[in-house]
Amino acid sequence: MEEKTSIILSHRREGMSIREIARRNGMSRKTVRKYLREFDRETG
Repeated sequence: MEEKTSIILSHRREGMSIREIARRNGMSRKTVRKYLREFDRETG
């Protein structure tokens, strides 16, 4: 899970939308949002 989270965060920092991140990684937008939420919870 940590690897996917880092990939998603990297794309987000590059300015990619959640939709584009989901398409590029073969996952739903809901899943991308879940990873971003979990990261926010862990880092406070």
